[in-house]
Amino acid sequence: MVRYTGRSYDIMTIPSKPIPTGYKVWAVAQKGYILSWLWHSKGTGPLGIGKVPCALGCNKTAATVPYLLGLLHKRPKESPYIVWLDNLFSSTKLFEYLRQLGYGATSTACTNSGICTEFVS
Repeated sequence: MVRYTGRSYDIMTIPSKPIPTGYKVWAVAQKGYILSWLWHSKGTGPLGIGKVPCALGCNKTAATVPYLLGLLHKRPKESPYIVWLDNLFSSTKLFEYLRQLGYGATSTACTNSGICTEFVS
């Protein structure tokens, strides 16, 4: 969240965030540096995504990950990007899609996410 308390249609309030009111921004970062980002519009979601890949269903939130990774400098296949995601993005569909694109991924997951039910039990 980027703090902003003026008037704008796209201001969002998410009480659980350290900055609860402002613009929502999706970013890919490394060692504290933002490498690429995109705005979130209140009515349409992440801007610039375009068509969501069929492998992700209709999930625009999940589609932000491969979109932002596609904006990064290309790396050789022997040394792919490996991304760390928070539990908002944790899904087997997303991880399978990233693997097809040649990215590695790891993430936190809530116990009710359904990703690893055998671990929870």
